[in-house]
Amino acid sequence: MRTYLSNPAGATRQLAIVTGTDDIWVPLYRFLSRQLRNTVHLVDERESAQLLPALARQAETWVLVSHERTLYALSELIGEPGGGGGAGIRLPGSARLEDRAYGAPELSNKAVWAELLSRLNCSRFRLAATTACSLESMTPALLSQRGIGYPAVIKPTDKDPQDSFTSLYRGKVAVAENAAGLERIRALLAPLGARTYIVQEFIEGAPVSWGGCIAHGVCQGFAFETIVKSPHGQRGGTSTLVRMVRPDPALQAATEELAGLCRLDGLFEIEFIRSGSGLVHFYEVNPRPWLQVSTLLQPSGSVLKGYLAAKGFDVVPERGGGGGRSVMWGSASRYLHLTTPGDASLASFLRTLRHDARLGSAYTLEERLQYLADVSRKALATFTRPTAD
Repeated sequence: MRTYLSNPAGATRQLAIVTGTDDIWVPLYRFLSRQLRNTVHLVDERESAQLLPALARQAETWVLVSHERTLYALSELIGEPGGGGGAGIRLPGSARLEDRAYGAPELSNKAVWAELLSRLNCSRFRLAATTACSLESMTPALLSQRGIGYPAVIKPTDKDPQDSFTSLYRGKVAVAENAAGLERIRALLAPLGARTYIVQEFIEGAPVSWGGCIAHGVCQGFAFETIVKSPHGQRGGTSTLVRMVRPDPALQAATEELAGLCRLDGLFEIEFIRSGSGLVHFYEVNPRPWLQVSTLLQPSGSVLKGYLAAKGFDVVPERGGGGGRSVMWGSASRYLHLTTPGDASLASFLRTLRHDARLGSAYTLEERLQYLADVSRKALATFTRPTAD
């Protein structure tokens, strides 16, 4: 794939969107190439290490990535954490605590957040008991020492190129119900080699995310409530149908406190868990465009355009005002991929398909029809059973 130019502009600031996850980069590129007067480039992730420095020699280049692995691959191109680099590359998604700056590649590592948050005094949200450790040191004694009881949630601090952990645990987390379960998980993970893992106390409750942009201390975003999660019936997992609404005061306050304490700047998905008592528990942060980022491109919130305008980009003015209605986002293909046929619900599938982002205006009619044909074939294989003669 070549680098494609959307606008013949000679501005001193430009945007590059790196491919990776289609649900992310396709709507980002197609929306922003129409809504920015600056040049917008589309860069193949396989060529990004070579192409981005070349672009940065032409003008200051802000980069939006659509996959976590790209952040790690680009980390050597980025100079000072927080966005600045000698090559003129800017990567949104930074934090600063005391005199230490953290860039987006660092903030994608869960061990960094475990260390960073251990130094904070938070009043608007609770920190789950957490430790970062190797597989060898992941013992019942360590969990007891760190105040982590059972069940305990285990996940890698970052992904390897093959995403080996998810191939073992489709829910993206392993859960040890007791000491014996912990030993079984350690044995299963041993073939993955030397890795660092996060072990966290399990919080019973409903996942809710704050997603949006943070600039100059101002948090502009929405709450993302999970309607359907896959795999069904497992802890962890991927939200395959979500509702985007205005955040309630507790979630907004928790986000603003975290943003203020860590001096966040960029595009973030901040994941919390709301317990039955109403307490908000911090879970993790994605300092980059995430799966449901296309909802921020809806008329109800030109949040991303506002962030880029604050950073000096020339944006096309809005036509009309945004509304306060909720926006749904779904991925029927992900629902089918992550849910075993025996657990799949036709009602959940159809509800997800109704709000499928791949059937939205970001995609051409041909792309929508092809997607609908593909997902229909998968649905037939999932929901129909061969009958005996």
